[in-house]
Order: sequence, then C-alpha cells, then structure tokens
Amino acid sequence: MQNHGPRPDHGTITNLDCAKDDHIASHLHIVSQQRGQAVFLSQRGAMPQGTIFSDHRRLMHDQAHAVKEPQAGADVGLEVQFDAHSPLDQHHVKGRHRIPQPAQGFRLTQQFLRGPVKKERTLAFPIAAVGFPVLQDDIFHLACGSFMEVHFYLPEKYLPDSARQEAWKEGRITTLEQGGKVASAQSWVYQTWVALQRAGVAVNLTAEIPEEGILIGLSGFFGDDFRAPGDVFFAGIVADYLPHPGAHLHILQNPAQAWRLGHSTYMPHWPHPNLIPRDASRGETFETICFFGDAQNLASELQEPAWLEQLEAMGLRLVVCRADRWHNYHDADCVIAIRGFGRSTYLHKPATKLYNAWLAGVPLIGGMDSAYAGDGRAGLNFLQASSPQELLTQLGRLQADVTVRQNLVASGHEAGRNFNSAAILERWKTLLDRDVQALARQWKERNALSRRVFSFSQATRVWLDRKLRR
Repeated sequence: MQNHGPRPDHGTITNLDCAKDDHIASHLHIVSQQRGQAVFLSQRGAMPQGTIFSDHRRLMHDQAHAVKEPQAGADVGLEVQFDAHSPLDQHHVKGRHRIPQPAQGFRLTQQFLRGPVKKERTLAFPIAAVGFPVLQDDIFHLACGSFMEVHFYLPEKYLPDSARQEAWKEGRITTLEQGGKVASAQSWVYQTWVALQRAGVAVNLTAEIPEEGILIGLSGFFGDDFRAPGDVFFAGIVADYLPHPGAHLHILQNPAQAWRLGHSTYMPHWPHPNLIPRDASRGETFETICFFGDAQNLASELQEPAWLEQLEAMGLRLVVCRADRWHNYHDADCVIAIRGFGRSTYLHKPATKLYNAWLAGVPLIGGMDSAYAGDGRAGLNFLQASSPQELLTQLGRLQADVTVRQNLVASGHEAGRNFNSAAILERWKTLLDRDVQALARQWKERNALSRRVFSFSQATRVWLDRKLRR
C-alpha cells in the first residue's frame, strides 16, 4: 500500500492497489456482506474490476466476481468503485454506517448511476462494508478518511538482540526469554508486530509515544499516572499484569476477566512458536508426565515427596520442563497444568498451556483456572483436577484407557484450530482493522466532558478489578 502523504482534514491518502491512477476502479455496485458474492450491477454491464473491503486494510481487491441479481432479503452492503474520469468531491460520505435494506440500496444506487455526468459527484449513502468514510481526491487516489495508524510500543531495553530479531522475523524462534517483562514484551509486542508485518499489515514498532494514532503496548510499561496524548487511542495489553487506569481499551488474555472488566477485549496468547509435537512412535506409552513452566508455578502439593512416591508407584514420573524445553513435547505422554488447588480462578492467567498441549497432540489435566473453562470443555478436550488425589485418579484413568486419551487428543486437535498461530493472527487483524479503528474514531469524536466521564469510569473499573482480583 503506497502512501501519498497526510491530509490535515481527511487522514492518509492512499493508492489502495498500488496500480496506475487511471486504473483505480471504474464501477459502483452492491455486494453481499459474504465475501465473493457480488450482487447487482455495474454501470457498463462489465465485470467489476475490483471491490473495496475493510479486510485487514487490504481495501482494494482485484479478483473479478460474477455479477448477478441478489436473492430476496439478501444481507447486502454498499461498496463503491469510483470512476477515475468522474472523481467524487473531497467530502466524507454522509450518513451513519449501517447495512441498508436491499430495495433502498438498489434505488439509491440506480439514482446515482443515472444522475448527470459532472466533473464532481457526491454519493450520499452509508458504506456498510467499508466501515469508514471513503474519499477520492482530485488526482484519483482513494482515501480512508478516518484511518488511524497503529503503533506497537516497545522500549528499547526490551528489544531482542539483532540475532534474535532475525530469528523472529524468519520464524526460527523456539525458546523464549526468561525474565518477567522481557518474555511478555517479546511474546506479546514484538511477536505480534513481526507476525502482522509478515502478513503485510501496516503497523509500526516504536520506542517513542506517538502524538496521534493508536498506541498498543503492555500495560506494565506505563506508570499509573500515564495518560496518552489527546489524539492517541491507548489499547493496553494486560498480559499477567494489572490493567492500566488510563487505557481506553484493555486487551486481555483470559475471557473471564474480559467479561468482568469493562471496555476490554479478549485476545488469546500466542501458542509457543515452533512446537515439537509428541513423537507418534511412542504410541500407547504412558509414563512421562510433564509440567511446562517454572517449578515455582507448579502447585506445591505436587512437589511433595509423598505425592511423588504415589506417582512413581503407578509407574509414572513427573518432569518439570524449563524455558529451553517449553516448545518440546516429543517425549510427553500427558501434561499437567495446575498452579494451585486453592480457590483462585487465576483471572489474569491465559490458557496457553492448554493450546500448546492441543497443538502438540498431548492430553492435559488442568486445575480450576477460569481460562481453561473459558476456552476448553472439561471432559471433552481436557480433564480437571481439584485436589492432588483427584489428579492421581485422572492419571490412573488415562493410564488404563487408551480410548479416553485418544478422544481427548482428537477433540483437542479440533479445538486447537482456533488457537494456532494462523488463527491468532486473524484475530489480531480483525481487532486492529475493525474493532480498534471503530473505538478510536469514537474516542476522537468525544467532547471534553465525555472524555473525562469515560476516563473516570475506566479508572474506577480498574480499581475494582485490582481489589477483587484473587
């Protein structure tokens, strides 16, 4: 996507398909909200040259679609392809963004097409599928009037070294850093930026607070007194930390916390990069039980000699896999993911261990974590244990019944499709292109009083979340 410079009143003017200016579209038509189902007409009765989609900012799509009459009651939205020889004027498309009724869409479209040919023509109609005003300037560049640049914020001290940066960009990373914010920064910020960059999404990585646009960074990067500049929409990635009182949106890794904390959205943590799945040649072997994490994060009861002796008496052994082995499930026959047997539901913790086990083809026994219950189905794609003795019972069940293990793995394989790297990337694209852009526009349109009320509400919710966390 080639930028042609900012416009102070309309945002960034963009040659959307990087084609020659006189080839940027030539039709106006109505299409179904379902991709690939163009319905209705072009003015000249020809095949559409392209369609405009709000799909991860790839707004010009050059694939041809068959033109056909819509079905009765079809859910349609108006999409426009401007005639380069009859440029529209430089004003925002009027009206609210909503899905029009088919008859209304056809009528207004026909009126526009049958109107007098002038040097400048204005289409006063909501563009539902695009989702934001579309403009065209006098040299035939299409412009996204309210598109805001996305900046991923990463202080320089958290940047990977040059060798690891190249490894990230080439997809060769297998081990993650140990060390609190370093691991979170590289997993949440750097990894996400790299994945979006490789997918062709226009996002920036910066160590400076931008003066405008959308700011995305770990909530833990900012002190509680930080407030974003007035033209910046701040989306804080909470990760394992506390939500930021000045964030306009909280990006959470646990759906249960997202349900409780206002103005938030759920984004699953990335699975571990380059997982090595369980060795298929192990077959029905069931003897190695793995915990992937630091020993201090494993329930203390499971490190007691008495419990380990009971496990050994069953012919099983527990292996605590540290950071350099978090990607390696080659010898794992079962995963346990239990932080504790208390009352905590670990609202701030993700279900990453569950996704990794699904993707590696290993059955998992988890604790009562809210994230496991939110993303998985106990008894179908993972098992639960609320006490050390119940864990031994579940292990005995898996040891004795190969079919149960196979069913858990098969169900986990299906569930894991929604949490592999490709699926998480699509979630990020949708979040940035649709949800955050819409929220950022709403924020910019708020007056001073509305902003103060919103900010007070956010700070109050964050205070309550911190008080109620357990």
